[in-house]
Amino acid sequence: MLIEGSFVQYDRIVRQQVRINSQTIEELGSHLGNPDLVFPETSYIFPGFIDIHVHAREDRTGKHCYKEDFKSATEAALNGGVVAIMDMPNNPCPPANDEEYLFKKNLISTKTKMDIIPYAAVGINTQPLRTHVPYKVYLGPSVGPFLFSAQDQLDQVLSKYKGKSVSFHCEDAEILKEHSTLSLHHQKRPASAEVKAVKEAISFGEKYGLKVILTHLSVKEAVELGLEAKAKGMNVALEVAPHHLYFSKDEETTQLQVNPPLRAVENRDFLLQMVKEGRIDYFATDHAPHTLEEKMKGSSGLTHLDTFGLFLSWLIKEKNVDPIILGKMASRNPGQFLNQFCERQYGEIKKGYESVFAVMDFSKETLVDSTFLKTKNKGSPFLGMTFPSQVSILHHPQRSFLYES
Repeated sequence: MLIEGSFVQYDRIVRQQVRINSQTIEELGSHLGNPDLVFPETSYIFPGFIDIHVHAREDRTGKHCYKEDFKSATEAALNGGVVAIMDMPNNPCPPANDEEYLFKKNLISTKTKMDIIPYAAVGINTQPLRTHVPYKVYLGPSVGPFLFSAQDQLDQVLSKYKGKSVSFHCEDAEILKEHSTLSLHHQKRPASAEVKAVKEAISFGEKYGLKVILTHLSVKEAVELGLEAKAKGMNVALEVAPHHLYFSKDEETTQLQVNPPLRAVENRDFLLQMVKEGRIDYFATDHAPHTLEEKMKGSSGLTHLDTFGLFLSWLIKEKNVDPIILGKMASRNPGQFLNQFCERQYGEIKKGYESVFAVMDFSKETLVDSTFLKTKNKGSPFLGMTFPSQVSILHHPQRSFLYES
C-alpha cells in the first residue's frame, strides 16, 4: 500500500509518500507512484505512539483484571493512537524473577498481538534477570512488596543492577510518613518528597552507572535536578504525564487523586514550558485504572490511554507545542527505549521499521464520553471534554482493517 501525507519525524515534518507491507515500511520518497491513500494537509501522520508507563493490571493471579487486562489495555491504547506499551510491575504477583517475568510475557502473547514489554520489579531480595529487561524501583509505597524502608537497603540492592535501565517512582517514604496525617492528598505527598527522591535516584544512577528514568515528574525543582544531571553527561531521562500538564492542585478531587499528586499552577506551567522547549524526554500516561467505587474511596490513579493522541493534539492546538517535539517525546524516544527489549522496531518512519502510524486529523473534533472509551472501567479525567482532532490508527497487527476516512 502506498500512502501520501504529512509525516512527522522527530526532526522534521515532510510531505511525502511511504510504501508499506503488512508489517514494515518498505520505501519512502516524493514520487513513488499513484498513492492508494492520500491524507489532507489538515492531518499529521506520526509513527505510532508508544506509552512506556502503563498499569495494564493483569498478572498470574488475575486479581486486578476487573480494573484492566491486556486485552482491554490494548483496545484503549489503539483508541489513543498507541501501538506498543510498557507494563508496570506493581501487581499482586510481581514479575520480580525470571519465572514470573517469563510467565507474564507468555500471558501477554495469549491475550494480544500488541507488543507489551513488562518491567521487572526491584525489591529487597531481587536479583537482575538473566535476560535484558527494564526495571522499576518504587521509592514510595505501592502494590506488592516493593517499598524500601531505608536508603542503605536500596543501595545494597541496586549495587547488583549496575548498567541496567531503571525507572524510578520518586516519592520519599519517610517524608510521606511524616505528612500522612494531613487532610489533603497533595499535603500528604508534598513536593519535598519528590525532590528528595529524585536526588536519591540521580545519586544511585551516578554510583552504579544506571540508565535512569525519572517518571511522572511534577515539581519544578525535581525537573531542574534531572536537567542538571543530563547536562553533566549522566544517562538520565525525564518523563511527564498528561494530568500534571493540565490540572493543578486547585482542582484536586477524589476523582483526580494520583501519585505524585497535582501540584501548584506554577509547577504545571513550568512543565508545559519544558515540553515546549523540547527538554522532556518522554510523554507517558501512568495509565492506572480503578473502578468508580475505588476512586471514591481514595484509590490513586487516572486513565489516559484512550486520550493519548487527543491530548497531544490539545498541546499542539491550545499550547502551540511543535508537533516535531511531540514526535520525539511520544514516538522516537520511547521507541528507542522499547526497541532494546523488542524484536520489532518502533518510533520512526524509516525503512524496516513497523508500518504502524497514528493519524491526527484536525478537520474533526472528538468528544470524550463513556461510549468513546475502551478502557475497562470507562473512566477518564477528560470526560465531557471536546478535543481539537480525531486520532486513528492507520494499521496495526491487532486490527484486521486499515484506516477509513
